[in-house]
Amino acid sequence: MAEDSRTYELWLLRVMDKRAPAPLMDAALARLGATHEEMERADARYHELTGTFKGRLAAELELLSGARIEGSRTKRGDLVVDRHRFASWPDFEYEFEYDPDGDGWYMERSEFVRAPGSTTPQGPPVPWAWLKEETLPQYEVLREIDHWGLYHSFAVRDAAGEYLFVSFIADLLQEVALLEVLDGEPVERDGGS
Repeated sequence: MAEDSRTYELWLLRVMDKRAPAPLMDAALARLGATHEEMERADARYHELTGTFKGRLAAELELLSGARIEGSRTKRGDLVVDRHRFASWPDFEYEFEYDPDGDGWYMERSEFVRAPGSTTPQGPPVPWAWLKEETLPQYEVLREIDHWGLYHSFAVRDAAGEYLFVSFIADLLQEVALLEVLDGEPVERDGGS
């Protein structure tokens, strides 16, 4: 498999697998001309390339280089922010913020942002169409359930009083599901996979 942005995109899809609806995953793989087995191989290759502290940032940047949007690089203080475009998420760009002088690996943030010209859809939030900053204001946020790496999940309540579980990967909505309620309190689900 070529060491290119396709490997990174397939790795991101693998991170989202089991959280995003299967039809979205299948459509993204079809768009890339890839199979679930190729996604698994890309995940293994990504971890092989980035598995050591020393050189991890260089490996991440190399994998992302083919998806980088020319002319999009900005700085936030000492940090560099690159923007990337992936076929699987045409309404979004992927921001990767890092310290170029970091020893081995210093990635501050990696998340999806809305692409110029793309607007938040109407209606209730649905996976792969809404960002965290767009989704959470639609609900009463009851509590954070889990947050690690790219994964973030919350217990929320909608306007109809339903308790919901919402999860995000790299700030992109992955799932909205009803939470079971015991003694008037929503039952938390396990964290990310």
